[in-house]
Amino acid sequence: MEAILSEAKEYIERGKIHALQQLIDDLILAKQDKEYRYNFEYLWQKSYLHACITFKKNRTRDHQEILELLLHCYNMMDDVTKIALKPTLAYGKYL
Repeated sequence: MEAILSEAKEYIERGKIHALQQLIDDLILAKQDKEYRYNFEYLWQKSYLHACITFKKNRTRDHQEILELLLHCYNMMDDVTKIALKPTLAYGKYL
């Protein structure tokens, strides 16, 4: 899981939104596999916080689009997960 997280962070730092989108799509497909389930919520939280830090450093359009992509993923989660992760959104604003 740490390898996936470091790959996501690398995509975020370089502003590679399409590669990050592909990684998220692969994780969502893997989530449907009942044999092994990645903790997508944990990966989302760490990626979102890293994207907030990176956006504050760079302020590029690519980094803004990455934040929008991650917020879209948040909005697609179920209500209980959203409630659990909601403090992350506020915390990301103050990093």
